[in-house]
Amino acid sequence: MKPDCFEDIVAALALYRPGPMDNIPVYLNNRQDPANIKYPDSKLEPVLKSTYGVMIYQEQVMMTARIAAGFTLGKADVLRKAVAKKNMTEMENLKQDFLTGCRKNGYPDAVSESLFAWIEKFAGYGFNRSHAVAYGVVAYQLAYLKAQYPLYFYCALIDSVIGDDTKCAQYIDECRRRRISVSGPDVSLSEANCTEVKGKLVLPLTVVKSIGEHVADEILAERAQKPFDDYFDCVVRLSCLKISRKMFEMLIDAGAFDCFGENRSTMKGSLDEALSYADLVRIEKGGMSLIDMSLVSKPVMIRMADDEAVRSECEKQALGFYIGTHPIALMRRKYDLNTDSIAALKVSGGEVTGFAMIQKVHQHRTKKGDMMAFLNVMDETGNIDLTVMPNLYRQYGQDLVKGNYILFHGRIEKEDSCLCGKLKVLKAERRR
Repeated sequence: MKPDCFEDIVAALALYRPGPMDNIPVYLNNRQDPANIKYPDSKLEPVLKSTYGVMIYQEQVMMTARIAAGFTLGKADVLRKAVAKKNMTEMENLKQDFLTGCRKNGYPDAVSESLFAWIEKFAGYGFNRSHAVAYGVVAYQLAYLKAQYPLYFYCALIDSVIGDDTKCAQYIDECRRRRISVSGPDVSLSEANCTEVKGKLVLPLTVVKSIGEHVADEILAERAQKPFDDYFDCVVRLSCLKISRKMFEMLIDAGAFDCFGENRSTMKGSLDEALSYADLVRIEKGGMSLIDMSLVSKPVMIRMADDEAVRSECEKQALGFYIGTHPIALMRRKYDLNTDSIAALKVSGGEVTGFAMIQKVHQHRTKKGDMMAFLNVMDETGNIDLTVMPNLYRQYGQDLVKGNYILFHGRIEKEDSCLCGKLKVLKAERRR
């Protein structure tokens, strides 16, 4: 369409739905060459001119009934409702009134019948123009913000879906594809909502599983009194807020303590020491918890190496999605692949092309004795099931193993399942 005015946006919103979609080619053709427009009657030109002779809105149905048959707007609305609800008795009665009214206004019976048939066709799925205008305003404003202020747009967008892992993953993936840097929750930087810090988007602490708004607010209030000095200082002060061991583990796994310069395995391995240290330096006095760090020396960190695979999986458990560099992202860059994420594919449906890592393989023998497979594959945004039929399994079955990557093309009929039509296996690089 290439809209060049607001009215085009309104029309697009009303047209792009079952029923009106059939008229998109006519609309575009008439828009490109107004000479192709044919009005059923010249008196209806003022009603249909803005939509190039195509009936799109319910208001146009009502105005057509009013002009051609002399209906009042109240009676025209009764007609609209009867057609929309397919009330055959009411429609038949109104049809006779419509034809009678058209006759009084000088319309031949053939034209009157044609007009009513036209109304019947469009009123059943015609969209309310006032709604289309309202949606158009919102769409225009959001498009402007997304184009001109993308970082702030995505901050607000992700804030609106905190708690929905799939949507969070989808929008974070979209940020990355637009070269917008996204940082995970951080006890030294995060606020109550997504924020912009030095040109990057920082997620709030509430994105961490088990960290609700109340706990997050308490952490932020504690930080506001004095920035956290290091890992032990943070654990000691937060333990006074009744932060549980499980919450500490989730914060570590989510990367909220990465700012202290220690890897996550080391911090989790030192958590017991840190909590014991917190008990030793905490003094209960007058119903209040006071801290005196001079009572005992800080423990020595137990250094441990991070396992990238374990780290990624723990991060997924803590957040519901991946923030760090997932192995599949490296493979995507290596092979210069620009396919949509799994989260986006599940939303779009239909014919899709995707890239994913095999997580599970379930082999199955058909009634004819042929082997096929059901795969569960994943990327940094989510999982989807793939069905590999015998013809494809014969070619690629031996390589359909956990850890390998596949480029697939297929059709999604259900949100979480794709029937695979083509695939290519990219074997994972094994560590020595």
